[in-house]
Amino acid sequence: MRFLLATLWSAAAITLAFPAHAATPPVPGTRALGLGGALRGAATGDSALTLNPSGMSLMRAYVIEAAYLHDSAGSATSNLGRLSIVDSTSGFNVAGGVYYNYLAQDLGAGIERSGHEGAAALSLPLGERLFIGGTVKYLRLSTTGTAPTRGFTFDAGITIKPVGSVSLGVSGQNLVDKHTDRAPRMLGGGITVGATQDLLFVLDAVLDFTSRRDSGGADKKVWSIMGGGEYLFAKTFGVRLGGGRRGLGDKGYLAGGASYIAQIGAIDFGIQQDLSGNARETIIGVSARLFLPAPE
Repeated sequence: MRFLLATLWSAAAITLAFPAHAATPPVPGTRALGLGGALRGAATGDSALTLNPSGMSLMRAYVIEAAYLHDSAGSATSNLGRLSIVDSTSGFNVAGGVYYNYLAQDLGAGIERSGHEGAAALSLPLGERLFIGGTVKYLRLSTTGTAPTRGFTFDAGITIKPVGSVSLGVSGQNLVDKHTDRAPRMLGGGITVGATQDLLFVLDAVLDFTSRRDSGGADKKVWSIMGGGEYLFAKTFGVRLGGGRRGLGDKGYLAGGASYIAQIGAIDFGIQQDLSGNARETIIGVSARLFLPAPE
């Protein structure tokens, strides 16, 4: 039955992954999108696969997620279809996850780009307060007039729960630099504080080693900062607010999101909107999650 449900969910996700168009480096899952992109300190489920793989071991769950993301900035637009599966219910105390992305972009001036990305991740706890994880990814991008970009890269992460509801996370992403804005080599860290069981605050900072921005005639590494808060009403309705500053372009932005959560699954929505600049970026994401029961 679990295999049948996973197969049906995969088919639904593939129908969402139709070609279209993209603008900036990859953004996190729908939940993290509504938090301004911050969640490295407690990146569970699908967010762990993009932000910090060690977070898969923070909770026991078997989740299948299908997502769609639209990104526009000036004349550049993109659509991204995504399917992910995360299972942290293993009796061996090892969590695993996989995902597949399909991307198609219109970069303007007649330049188009399409791509595929697949990955597999593992994480495990080292005691009750320390968690480690890693992700192996394969990327293939085809851009008009240039040779394809392809090859393997990987992420590595660690999460620490020093006290109570506070957790800290550090992750390195795309550690084999593929020299593309779709997979920039980055180092990120974050803190997550659960003020109550239903109220969560997050704050992240990220250093991008691949991208560069011109500042006074000199190229500088790109720093970004983001944060937000999440509140869960009656264990059913979640709302999120956040924001930050994109280092590439030096733009501030606001973010928001919402979720409806039921016993069998959840529906999520997230949005980010630039506050300044000529080509203001807008990112909209929607996703559906299916919760499978843990084996007895």
